[in-house]
Formats: sequence, structure tokens, C-alpha cells
Amino acid sequence: MRTIVVLTETELNEHDITRIGELYGPDAFHAVVVLPVGDDRNAITEAVEDVALGRLDDALRTDPGLDDSSAAAAALRSASALQSAGWGAEAMTAPADPIDTVAALVGERDVEQVLVLTEPHPVETTLRRDWGSRLHKKVQVPVLHAISGTDRVIR
Repeated sequence: MRTIVVLTETELNEHDITRIGELYGPDAFHAVVVLPVGDDRNAITEAVEDVALGRLDDALRTDPGLDDSSAAAAALRSASALQSAGWGAEAMTAPADPIDTVAALVGERDVEQVLVLTEPHPVETTLRRDWGSRLHKKVQVPVLHAISGTDRVIR
């Protein structure tokens, strides 16, 4: 059975579940849903991105990210949604910077691809500091980075 790692900032939504199924087809696959605890993003970069995306109210706020129990619950709900759609799935949390955790998973298991689903982060993407770009450099499997809830692919 093929294994993919799904690294996401938030709980997978219905659109994400549908697109994952379409992307990997009707063949059986097993997904490891990884959701980080906390947030290690740079506050200045995040504020610039909020302004660039027209979210002026958000530019002055900082988001601490999900706590342990919220991240674990969101990862479990995401894995359950994939299971309900007919695929194998498991959930796990990772530190706020999940790159090493995902790289270790790729090294330990026969992972076919890493799928990164995030909100838009134009500054990080331009500077190649986003999760997808960092994983491209770190793992020896294909990495697909898409915007959660859309069909938009980064890169």
C-alpha cells in the first residue's frame, strides 16, 4: 500500500479530502496526517503577509497556533475523514517546526510523496522558507505544496 504524508496547518476540510482522493486515485493508500503544535512563524513576516493578503485586522495580532490537545484532535478528525472516504490514515502531531518530524517519517517508512497543505504565505513562499520548499531540500521524495481548501498548487 502506498504511503503519503499530509502536513497541514489546520484540520483538513471537505475540499482537501476530495482533492486528496482525486490526486491519489481509487487505489488504496495510507496517509499520515501531521499537524504541528504551536507556531514558529516570524511575527514580522506574518504581519507583512496579512497586509499583502488584505487581512489588515490580522496584521496586528499574533497567533500562538494550536495547543497539544487541539492539534491532536484536529489531526484525528482529519485522519477519520480520510478513513470515512475509504483510505487508511493515522494522525500525529509535530513540533511547531515540523520539517524534521516529516523528514524522519520519510526516512522510516516507504513514503511515496509529501503533500503540504497550508494557508497562503506569499512572503515565505517567495523567500523559499515555506514548508514545501524546505522539505524539497530535505527529503528524497516528491513534495506537493497546495493551498488548503483550493486547487491552487505552489511552485
